[in-house]
Amino acid sequence: MILAFLAFAAIGSNNVQTQVISSAESLSPAIGNLAETTLESEQGRASASIVGILTLTWGALKIFRGLHTAYSEIYAAETDESILDQVRDGLIVLFTIGFAVIATIVAGALLALFPAVPFIELLNPLVLIVALVIAFSTRVRL
Repeated sequence: MILAFLAFAAIGSNNVQTQVISSAESLSPAIGNLAETTLESEQGRASASIVGILTLTWGALKIFRGLHTAYSEIYAAETDESILDQVRDGLIVLFTIGFAVIATIVAGALLALFPAVPFIELLNPLVLIVALVIAFSTRVRL
């Protein structure tokens, strides 16, 4: 949890960093001092961001691997996939979901930026559907 706070504060404003440091100090003065020294330097912020991204990726891959195992057991599928195949499949799914989220944000932003364009209300869902079809048409062996 502290790692998540540090990663969030590393990309946030000074006000966010101050709040994170205060929260960490309320948990433990030693943790608060560590958070303060980490967030005050540029190198510390970069390190916290990298560790946060790696932790997020690792957690997401564990979730996808767990889902893969559960579906294999439920449907009695015999799979001889190596751990590298499972990690590759998990990364594909992770990046596909990221692309879908970005497509949703872009479609909403275009609607907000160009409200005067004729038929934008109809074009926005169509563009979003096309982007989501592209995102989820990747083949992953599950």
